[in-house]
Amino acid sequence: MTNEEFCRTIIKWKETCEKNELRMPDGSPIPEDFWAFFIGYKYSSYRKMKGEERDKRPIKPYTSKLIRLLNEMPEKKFVDEVKFELGNYSRVLK
Repeated sequence: MTNEEFCRTIIKWKETCEKNELRMPDGSPIPEDFWAFFIGYKYSSYRKMKGEERDKRPIKPYTSKLIRLLNEMPEKKFVDEVKFELGNYSRVLK
């Protein structure tokens, strides 16, 4: 998976969440750093994978596999997974 494919995937996930009206438990929009949490990375590493940092980082094979498996989920299952992780993300922030 290239960095560009990674970015397109995140955009697709965001669109799916918007279509399904997913928000944070407090009603606010899903923040960008949630997606780093969702795939198990720190936000700084996530930004490097997106190419937003000077030292752009390639996408690791195990990350590509995780993303491929998430993309193969039916939309309802993916949305359920995001909802579950939004709850975990909110608890980690507190």
